[in-house]
Amino acid sequence: MVEAAEAGKSIRKAHRSFANYKTKMIALRRPDGTVTASRKAMEQIIHDYYSDLFDSYVHLPSYKLKEDEYAVPPVLPSEIRHDISSVKNRTTPGPDRI
Repeated sequence: MVEAAEAGKSIRKAHRSFANYKTKMIALRRPDGTVTASRKAMEQIIHDYYSDLFDSYVHLPSYKLKEDEYAVPPVLPSEIRHDISSVKNRTTPGPDRI
């Protein structure tokens, strides 16, 4: 844009052409450290990266309730109805206002 202003050209046209400019990836580094410039290989690397990123899950240990421990009783529908009807309108239960 500075060049357009110095050359006396339209800044609006320079801004428009700059806004349409898109950066293309010309190469991509594989996890093993090698570099590839092949479009298909880059697509596969990107696909594998995001698949591994979003398909991951946290392994949590399983929890078994022993026979002698206290089990939580089921919640009755009447208890839920009572709690909902006892809540004031336009209020939240805690400081986080959720």
